[in-house]
Amino acid sequence: MQLGEKIKHLRQSNKMLQSDLAKSLHVSYQAISNWERNKSYPDKENIIMISNLFNIPLDEFMRDEQKCTPRSNSLIKYNLQNIVILIGALFIVPSMIFLSNELSMLGLLLGFSIISFSDYIVEFIRNFKN
Repeated sequence: MQLGEKIKHLRQSNKMLQSDLAKSLHVSYQAISNWERNKSYPDKENIIMISNLFNIPLDEFMRDEQKCTPRSNSLIKYNLQNIVILIGALFIVPSMIFLSNELSMLGLLLGFSIISFSDYIVEFIRNFKN
């Protein structure tokens, strides 16, 4: 539950209007509305006042109740791309050590190709999974 949702829940469960809460905190009712819609956030003094007003410990009030946040697709893509680049590097490093034969050149070419086309490889893997 986000901070704005908590404020709204506390206000409604105490049968208060936005204007009532606004008067208690010496802010406008528009400020309360913006907080509840997560358009803006109260400053630390107002957070403390809300915590005291509703008799809820500050750490409990500020704690995010969502234990596990889902990973964003961009983070998954970033991690997958790192894996693909690492695989490319695994072809390059041994090829550089044993650069004496033709097979080493093939390893270098394959490794650099994997790294160069890592964006396309990641997109292919993601489309294949779906």
